[in-house]
Amino acid sequence: MKEYIELYPDTFLWFNRSTGLFYNCKEKTIFNFGCSDLIYKYCVSINDPTNLYVISLDEIDRQDPSFLLWIDQIEKNKMGVVYSKEREEEKPISFPPILNLRNEIEEFELNNNKYYSSINYAECLNEMSFFFGGEELPVGELDYYKQVLYPFSYRSFLELNDIRSFLQTSNITHVYQINIICNDLLRYADIKGLVQLLVSYAIPITYYLQGRNVDYIKRIISILKDTNSRIKLYFFDIENFKKTQDYLKDCDINYGWIFLIKNEEDLFLSEKLICEYNLEQTDIWPVLTNSNIDFFKENVYTSLDDIDNASLTKQNIFCNQVLNTNYWGHLFILPDGRVYGNLNTKPLGTVKEDAMELIKREIKAPDSSWKCTRKKIVPCKECVYRNLCPPPSGYEFYLNTFNLCMIR
Repeated sequence: MKEYIELYPDTFLWFNRSTGLFYNCKEKTIFNFGCSDLIYKYCVSINDPTNLYVISLDEIDRQDPSFLLWIDQIEKNKMGVVYSKEREEEKPISFPPILNLRNEIEEFELNNNKYYSSINYAECLNEMSFFFGGEELPVGELDYYKQVLYPFSYRSFLELNDIRSFLQTSNITHVYQINIICNDLLRYADIKGLVQLLVSYAIPITYYLQGRNVDYIKRIISILKDTNSRIKLYFFDIENFKKTQDYLKDCDINYGWIFLIKNEEDLFLSEKLICEYNLEQTDIWPVLTNSNIDFFKENVYTSLDDIDNASLTKQNIFCNQVLNTNYWGHLFILPDGRVYGNLNTKPLGTVKEDAMELIKREIKAPDSSWKCTRKKIVPCKECVYRNLCPPPSGYEFYLNTFNLCMIR
């Protein structure tokens, strides 16, 4: 009688010389363990694709108490099962969760394939965020735009003709969201022309605006009515919030509030208002300042509890392995016309160029933010939890520090 250990197809195994981790994305179970020499040997064999996630158990190894406990935990956590078979040909098989990825763009570029056109690159462009000017921001808010979608401190605006040309000459077939982020949209010279242009593309539009003045919001809504647009308002203070909320609740417009959180007081207030006013479509966005890193460590950093409570699918994990979902497919356009794949890095070019060329530069760049995964950065690349963590965020790029977690 021969014994085999079989891992289930929904189970992932990651390990190094000291630690290992099982995660079953169907059962949402997780099991971390220390890697003895014996357990490490079995992990190597299990992850060998030719073994199809099934390996035989050596009877001698069962004399090792830590190995027996490891086997027991695999079954208890529903990572796999132990079989007994009399004949080798009865050995069970399983199919390990291996990502079958073809780097299509790189392959076609390498072979100089003339048929690989902007149509193919267009599939990689899904969202565009245009930052408008209007007024200069307080010093403390100048860098918020590098962390979250927040207005850029700039008095001038991007010309309407430049926006029109950029959209017309670029293949935006697969764009499903356009964002307009602005300090004071009413200062735009041809705001009605802008709205009409964006509406003509039949792409969902979200306007990110300051929620500081209810009269300002009334004028904006009068322009956006019947356009099926959505507005997101940055909370400023309670007085302005109450006036604006009282007006919006009776308006036929899709809207939501954004609370920028710098400390525990901000967090407490946002939770209180959300509950009291039964707010829907609300965003709570932490922002880094010069003095709140301790708040971030306590409330924002990824912890082992976050990982243990993760509920990731195979698709989520595969995405984490190959691309950064915080940035992939998203272009950011500043008021001066510069275009970025990540506002914490160098510009890809300007709106005078075809968006497909800009996308090509981002995808092919060795330091591409769109393809920046935990596997490529220190210290995450050495961590067995890296595929369960969210991809590198704007906060990390802003700080140029990629270990905002309590795991390591």
